[in-house]
Amino acid sequence: MPKETFFNLKEDKQERILRCAISEFRQHGFTGANIGTIAKKADVAKGSMYQYFNDKNELFVYCVTWSMGILMEKVSARRNRDDQDMFEYYSTDISDMIRLVREEKDLSFFTQDLFLGKFQAIPDDSITEMMRIADDYTVELIRKEQEKGSVRTDIDTELLKLFLLGATTKVKQHFILEAEKSGFDISDDRMEGFKHVIDDMMELLKNGIGAK
Repeated sequence: MPKETFFNLKEDKQERILRCAISEFRQHGFTGANIGTIAKKADVAKGSMYQYFNDKNELFVYCVTWSMGILMEKVSARRNRDDQDMFEYYSTDISDMIRLVREEKDLSFFTQDLFLGKFQAIPDDSITEMMRIADDYTVELIRKEQEKGSVRTDIDTELLKLFLLGATTKVKQHFILEAEKSGFDISDDRMEGFKHVIDDMMELLKNGIGAK
């Protein structure tokens, strides 16, 4: 976690530092990213960065936590979870993720690049933190749906979590890479094409892939 001095900064300054850091990590990777460059782009003294974070490792890990928090908050604000079952939620989640790429390109690709293993020599803490956030969120979602009777209770929760994360993460990766190829030209027509694939994936999640 950052030092207390970082949290004492105004929120807009915190955000500016983190967005500059994320941009630097995306352009140069973890090893090539430079604290001095981040400080210059964020308009703070290089020495101040070490008053906010112990080292580049700590800065990177917090960028992961902050990015995922911002993306999840933006998605959650767009819909009422109480009106959806889990399958509708994941369908909407993927659709919102595609739209979110247009609004938060750097944050979306930063987290996706980490999932895809594109960063070299990244701190183990960053992967652990990302997986913890994703795991906790998914387990909570499954348990709520089990209580509502919309998800089976005869299958181990851990296995359900692994299945859901594996399926939905791969589909998200596919759409983000497609968005990158198209230069982020995510038109309404293109969204309709994505929706067809999402609907098919939901059918697989609901009914399984075994022959009946």
